Amino acid sequence: MKDGKQLPGSQQKPVKTFEGHKHDITSIATSPDGMRIATGSLDKTIRMWRLEDGAEMEWVVKQYVSALVISKNGKQVVSAEGELPAGFDEDGFDEDDFDENDVLHWQLWVRDVESGRVVAGPLEGHTSIVLTLDISPDGEMLASAESFSNTVILWDTSTW
Repeated sequence: MKDGKQLPGSQQKPVKTFEGHKHDITSIATSPDGMRIATGSLDKTIRMWRLEDGAEMEWVVKQYVSALVISKNGKQVVSAEGELPAGFDEDGFDEDDFDENDVLHWQLWVRDVESGRVVAGPLEGHTSIVLTLDISPDGEMLASAESFSNTVILWDTSTW
């Protein structure tokens, strides 16, 4: 700032650091009770972290994880998982090798927060990378958005 004063909170130190993924973390979600976070990664894992003591549960999944959301009741984690476009490798993404018209198969999976067991899915319908998920305030609707097709799909959560 021009007057040399710091903004409130600008000098805070981290409260806790969580480490464990072996590749880029692509998503993070906080449980409604604030007791846990879930992280998804390009290492094909989802991790549930207990904030109190850092205890971790790791779930190995079959494809890359691009987005996560935790249900409003805190009992399920929804993940977007799929294949990455040609041109993506361990060193990053070369846009020159990517055709946004390529059809990519992405699915949504619903897992139990405590066990990681799949309770619903795959929810299919996406043909591009799903970059974001959100659940309505009443918890009855899930929205998923694709990156390249500019599409949002709504899902009824009452069956899980």
